[in-house]
Amino acid sequence: MTYEVKMMCDLGRSLVVEGTTIKWDVVGEGPDLVLVHGNGANHAWWGPLGKLLADRYRLTLMDLSGHGDSDHRGQYEPRFWVNEVRAVMAASEVVDPILVGHSMGGRVVLTLAAEHPDELAGLVLFDTSIRPASRYRNFRLLERKPPPVYATKEAAIARFRLKPEQPHPGPETMVPLAEKALKRTADGWTWKYDHRALTRFTDAGVDAAARLVTVPMAYVYAGGSAVVDDDLADYVLKVVPGPVTKTRVEDAYHHVILDQPKLCARSIDEFVCSLRGVVEREAG
Repeated sequence: MTYEVKMMCDLGRSLVVEGTTIKWDVVGEGPDLVLVHGNGANHAWWGPLGKLLADRYRLTLMDLSGHGDSDHRGQYEPRFWVNEVRAVMAASEVVDPILVGHSMGGRVVLTLAAEHPDELAGLVLFDTSIRPASRYRNFRLLERKPPPVYATKEAAIARFRLKPEQPHPGPETMVPLAEKALKRTADGWTWKYDHRALTRFTDAGVDAAARLVTVPMAYVYAGGSAVVDDDLADYVLKVVPGPVTKTRVEDAYHHVILDQPKLCARSIDEFVCSLRGVVEREAG
């Protein structure tokens, strides 16, 4: 099955993690990359980038609980998502994986790296917010409403937007994303994500986790991001004790993996090459 076909299908494998069914799958061959999507998204967000990677990497894809084709939970905590990624990694039998996360997915893999550094070779974070105490946010003030229901699939697709707001990629990207994010109910069409799962990470918790990460990290952020700015990117270099490389991607916004997939793929390639260089020097 080609990567393009895989992204438009339901993920073909499943496992149960703490009582909830998690969907996942594998495509490609080569060094292991584990791709973890962001808040309210699903594995299809990796479509444009994954298409550029699948010819030389083994990609493990998944939908976190409360997202995509995975089941919803009665309640959500960051530890559930960390445990889901670890369970998928074990089922996928990854070897020295690099964990790649976008936005909240970056917070998931960052936390995993802080708690279980022996289970991965490195991290690539795409536009993931790591904040100092002076810039912590109170997500409890945000009102989380159930997603709206639309009479037709076409009406839902027409209302599909990336959050936070930004210039959108073309319909060749947006329409497949919208279709993969929708489900049909008795009342009409609505989005698959569970609104109760949104913004479950605290800035303080992520900040604390970042201070424990010792594995190599590539930190990639967008020049036009509404989530990460230059000061926050510099803060990552200061607070993370392990080796970190920082890359600013121009002409991109928070959904940098959709805006500039070629540059994101290049960032991953360069990071993998740098890790291989370390291994070769140690072996020599």
